[in-house]
Amino acid sequence: MPTVQQFADARSCSTAGLRPLTIQILEVLLNSINIPDEPSLVRCDDIPGLQIVGGSTIPMLQPAARASLQHVIELRDRELKLVHAYRTIAQQYVLGEWVGRCQGITAARRPGTSDHEGGLAIDINEFSVWKNTLVNNGWVWAGMGDRGHFRFAGQDVDRTVITESVRAFQVLWNRNNPNDLIDEDGIYGEEQTGPALRVSPIGGFPTVL
Repeated sequence: MPTVQQFADARSCSTAGLRPLTIQILEVLLNSINIPDEPSLVRCDDIPGLQIVGGSTIPMLQPAARASLQHVIELRDRELKLVHAYRTIAQQYVLGEWVGRCQGITAARRPGTSDHEGGLAIDINEFSVWKNTLVNNGWVWAGMGDRGHFRFAGQDVDRTVITESVRAFQVLWNRNNPNDLIDEDGIYGEEQTGPALRVSPIGGFPTVL
């Protein structure tokens, strides 16, 4: 089974191959942060007019970001093509390895620092069609250096989701590596979490919850 680093080195330029591992990380995260009647991450693929493009998309956002995105689509009354929303630490790491090496991947923040990992960012196609409406409804455009990227800067967001996203991987790793435990501190570092992530199997671990 290839590791995350081997997958990054192979440069497929799509994180779809990471899906088994990313789904496991997401499952741990949702079990941790989504309490009844007050979820921190919700699905957005049920928004009318939203089209998911690509096999790597995890269609989840924080509730306030989802509500704003739905409002934007209603205002424009046309189809919005969503490339990325929430990302796991594994996806974020691999995209960082591909910056400048894969067409269209022009920027990626360090794992543990991306608004995607906090459920507060989207990457879309046809950015110029949507830019003004998104900006007028709480979203911040990244600029021409990452022109399809928008960050939600509105009210009622949970800033702990990004930390819990890192912790979800740490918890998953520890459940499957009792003899090689890492700190469950929600911080991506190169002493423990980074090396563990790089050797993790893209097909996932035997134990999730």
